[in-house]
Amino acid sequence: MRWLPILVLAPALAAQTVTGTVTNALTQQPVAGATVFLFGDASVAGRASTDETGAFRFPNVKPGDYSVLATQTGYDVPYLRSVVVHVEADRDPSPLTFALTPFPRLTGRVLDPERNPIAGIPVHAIVIRGLEVPPAVTDKQGRFAFPPLAPGEYELLANPLEAGGSEFAPTYFPASGDRSGGERIAVRPGPDLAGYDIVLRGGQFFNVRGRVLDEAGRPAPGAEVTIQNPDATCGKAVTREDGTFEIEHVPPVDGWASALWKPGATQMRGAAPVAVTKHDLESVELRVSPPAVLRGVVELDGEDVGAAVGTYAQLTPVAGDGTRVSAITSGDGIRFDAYPGRYVLIYVPPRLRDAYLDSVRMGDRDITMQEFELTPGMPPLRIVLRKGGGAVTAKVENAANSTAAAAAGPQVAVLVPQEPRLRCDPFVVRGMLSGSGAWTFSNIRPGDYYAVAADWPMRPADFSDPHFADAMISQGVPVRVEENAIASVTLKWARQP
Repeated sequence: MRWLPILVLAPALAAQTVTGTVTNALTQQPVAGATVFLFGDASVAGRASTDETGAFRFPNVKPGDYSVLATQTGYDVPYLRSVVVHVEADRDPSPLTFALTPFPRLTGRVLDPERNPIAGIPVHAIVIRGLEVPPAVTDKQGRFAFPPLAPGEYELLANPLEAGGSEFAPTYFPASGDRSGGERIAVRPGPDLAGYDIVLRGGQFFNVRGRVLDEAGRPAPGAEVTIQNPDATCGKAVTREDGTFEIEHVPPVDGWASALWKPGATQMRGAAPVAVTKHDLESVELRVSPPAVLRGVVELDGEDVGAAVGTYAQLTPVAGDGTRVSAITSGDGIRFDAYPGRYVLIYVPPRLRDAYLDSVRMGDRDITMQEFELTPGMPPLRIVLRKGGGAVTAKVENAANSTAAAAAGPQVAVLVPQEPRLRCDPFVVRGMLSGSGAWTFSNIRPGDYYAVAADWPMRPADFSDPHFADAMISQGVPVRVEENAIASVTLKWARQP
């Protein structure tokens, strides 16, 4: 008798189902289309979307510990507000619940001095801290509405000149022709913000006359000329055959005039500062020219490394027509095709190199976050990256030492350079809460910093606003970062300004 071999299989670990719902924290209504992530061992183990009832489901989840995080566009960024769930082999875990707080809509009206509504007026939400949004346009009742705004601070500007009007000037909320007289609007997750009425102002208007010439001093017919300040377009015109132009109904403005001319395949630009105050402005001359090429090399600890995927480099204009120019990257480094003018170079090292930005140099000059004049034939930039930066560990007095505590709200810490010009990416660094309830900053550029901790949303970009930066660093702790050394600080939660 032949015996057939019997294959005995070990029982597989039973898989369970993780379920839950996502609701609006204000209305308790379900949030459909939310994205829910299932994390295991610092990797994404699953992704699901909520249905029309706000429900989500992860089937076939193996036993173990997981973190679940729910997100949705237009709702508060949850940061570390994940929920820890333990999955056992013999039963499904209890359903999870997420209540997301929506970003608010901001609404108001645009009115004339007699408080009559005006239709068709573009309204801009000027970002002080937050994210840029497209302008809103008033309806027949003068009403405007912005989509949900990210948390931060904004100023409102109604600009009737953009709609072809000539009776009223650009006006900041609530009724100022000057930005210094406008009011900031603090936006927090929660209910909608309503009643932000802008009363347009009249006032004097002036004429601006001038001409546009090419590099050889010849007239540039058909060039588009714009007068603007950092927030608003204050007038437009097209040059005549002799290169001259006239812009009527220009309100008082301290800004610049820019010209765009395309006589052939090459687009040419030029700009010059203008100040329109008490009288017409005559004889404004704009010279247009093609882009100049500015090249740069990237070096790491003294060796040329070219530019890698993930490199972010941008020329931000200090004045002119406001055109930002991104770098063209290659194995040979970076290149900008930018119009002559004054710029600041923003450079963020690729995270994969684990290197910090030491400096940006042009010849012997350090231009790290400094203005420089871009002209044709300039020497190449040298972007200096280094490894071996310092490290900082931070903790909060009497704070709960567990990642689960972070589920109650965002807990972030930020290192802010004491030198004001460096309060931007990549010099402002945010640390993530570790499992021991502390923050760890590694490979930090040596220098003097303030360490700040908050249990509410705080982003490195917020520190570019001097008002916010001053309010936060006054609550921070000074810390010196030294090369290949570790510093430790104990913090208190900072109050939200």
